[in-house]
Amino acid sequence: MAEVVRLVASGFEALEGPVVDEAGDLYVADLRAGGIHRYRPGSGSDLVVGERTGVGGMALHAEGGLVASGASLVHLRNGTARSLLDLADLRGPDAAGFNDLAADPQGRVLAGVLRRDGEGAPMPGSLVRVSGPHDYEVLHDDIHPNGIAFTPDGERLYVADTFRRRILLFSSAGDDLRPVDAISTGGVPGLPDGLAADIDGGIWVAFYRGGCIARFDRDGTVRSVIEMPCPKPLSLCFAGPESTELYVVSGRSEAGATDTGSIYLVEVGGRGAPVHAVSV
Repeated sequence: MAEVVRLVASGFEALEGPVVDEAGDLYVADLRAGGIHRYRPGSGSDLVVGERTGVGGMALHAEGGLVASGASLVHLRNGTARSLLDLADLRGPDAAGFNDLAADPQGRVLAGVLRRDGEGAPMPGSLVRVSGPHDYEVLHDDIHPNGIAFTPDGERLYVADTFRRRILLFSSAGDDLRPVDAISTGGVPGLPDGLAADIDGGIWVAFYRGGCIARFDRDGTVRSVIEMPCPKPLSLCFAGPESTELYVVSGRSEAGATDTGSIYLVEVGGRGAPVHAVSV
């Protein structure tokens, strides 16, 4: 069956961090223009947080609201921002911000730390785990971190290592989380960005500047490549009553271009893996 790609909203700069709540509403952040938007199927989108900029990842919080990245990790709820981790908490002077994030089965936050050199070029960053406000540990310190997702059994973690064009695979057993393998994405055009796991333990990946999304089996086999009507898919998440659709969010093709960042809905058939909420 051919996949159906449908445009549902546009007019943005660069959308990131898609997450769907229990009501089926989609929350996305505009990385470039700032602000967090809510898209309600059939009702369009509205701005729900106006002052937040540089958000590369979001997750739902168990007590309500959203956890968002940027210059810090914060819990946004009822118009307030509670700090979970700041750049000042981190070791090293070259940390430039936080990128994608996800909750683990225990409700802790896994987040990517972006680092840049003195000329502003990307350097390998870190993957950190936040167990409480300003309480964190470094899990991996040689990665260009992007999408983060657990398999349904919670025993495997996928993390995009964008500029090396690979997905790192971590083994998870209790508090022990260690890299055990890597999946090359070199056979798919573009750079691996946001990702989401499905119920079978495979992963769907958005390919920045590749104009496509792709599904990889657990062993790294490319199972499906779906062309998107945009050159910069940035992230994706499962949606729909049966979790068999993907929201794919994108960025403007180039600064000043006439196209815009957009939200697409893609029917893929396979079901998404459960996504955990933050409890920190």
